[in-house]
Amino acid sequence: MSPSLADFTPLSPQAQLAVISVLAVTLLVLAILSHVRRKPPLDSELVKLALAIEGLQKSVDVLTDAERIHATHAVEISSLQDKVRELEGHREEDQKSNRTYTRETTREIFLKLDELKDSVNSNFRTVERAIGQLEGKVANLTTQINLTRPPFA
Repeated sequence: MSPSLADFTPLSPQAQLAVISVLAVTLLVLAILSHVRRKPPLDSELVKLALAIEGLQKSVDVLTDAERIHATHAVEISSLQDKVRELEGHREEDQKSNRTYTRETTREIFLKLDELKDSVNSNFRTVERAIGQLEGKVANLTTQINLTRPPFA
């Protein structure tokens, strides 16, 4: 026969107090455990951490490759800068020689122009002198012709 509700005898107040105390202590222990327990659990944190470490490792590998490439570029950049300095030196030398050549050539041109001016002046004076001599001879001839011709009156 199964016991019925009528066959149940109530617990004494001390027994009820003991059951409530055991339940309270159990709840207290469970509350402390839930408070102390990690949220999220450690294994999921470790999985996330492992994934993050792998991602960081890939990033570091990419950065290492980029750094390696950058290092080769740094060498190329340095050699290009050296070439630029060398070319700038050549350019400065060429400009200096061009300025010197231009200065000397300009001086020679002006000297030749001065010689040409002196020569033209000398030739002009010679021509003026010759014209003056011709004028004198023409004047002399006209006076001789006027003297030898009878006057028309």
